[in-house]
Amino acid sequence: MEQEKDAVKPAWWKRAGRRFVRELPWLLLAVAAYWVATSRQTPEVEIGSVPQPFQAQVIGGGVIDTVELRGKPLLLVFWAPWCKVCATEMPLINDLQASFGKDANVLGVGLSGPRADMEEFVRNHEPGFPNVYGDQDIAARFGIRAFPTMVLLDGDGAVRERLVGITTPWRIRWEVSRLTGNEAE
Repeated sequence: MEQEKDAVKPAWWKRAGRRFVRELPWLLLAVAAYWVATSRQTPEVEIGSVPQPFQAQVIGGGVIDTVELRGKPLLLVFWAPWCKVCATEMPLINDLQASFGKDANVLGVGLSGPRADMEEFVRNHEPGFPNVYGDQDIAARFGIRAFPTMVLLDGDGAVRERLVGITTPWRIRWEVSRLTGNEAE
């Protein structure tokens, strides 16, 4: 009876079955490698946590220490020079920063690209707030996996909100005004 079933199967089917058995260990190895690689991805920063402050070189010169920005809310804007959404949002963030006045700080953090590309991005978009060269350590502290990502810290440096992708100016304004107690103009 078993031989009759084998006789009915086409030859290509038998070859495919043998090939599958031969390739199965490699497939399992690839799946395991993918699982290990993705399980070590940067975890998201938790709301309420206080990430370690950082110092970074300002694009255009100087150094900023985020400890010096404590005392009022800080909106960290993580961007990449190749990110079209980041480029689109930059004028909106400029307007928001102007409306916050002295109630909140904004700091741009350029990631994922050569320094020359980051410098060109800043030159082209003329942000009204400082931008720094970021690195993998800073990205890991804040769980950055996509661009743009905005992280809002309160005056004590605790994470109060994390916004990934396209964000409306109204949402950002509302989040900042919750921390300042003042409605942005």
